[in-house]
Amino acid sequence: MNNSEKRDMLIRRQGLIKALIMFTEHKEDIIKIVFESENTEAAKKLLISKYDITDEQAQVIMDCQIKRLCQLQREDILRELEEVERELAVIP
Repeated sequence: MNNSEKRDMLIRRQGLIKALIMFTEHKEDIIKIVFESENTEAAKKLLISKYDITDEQAQVIMDCQIKRLCQLQREDILRELEEVERELAVIP
């Protein structure tokens, strides 16, 4: 994998991790949106518009098992984000 491909992969991962962090900050509201929406697509559209996230970020939230995500420690997610950002910083 060349540097450009690695950078793109890390930037994508960074965005997905940020979506998980956003979920930990707003989990009650997001769970309510998901459960009260008519269907998955409606929930995704509302998440995208309300939280200004991408379709891929909304999908990672929708795909995640809420029970598992609620059990994740915010510190673990932040640590992973720091790792990704450190790797991005050293790619020319």
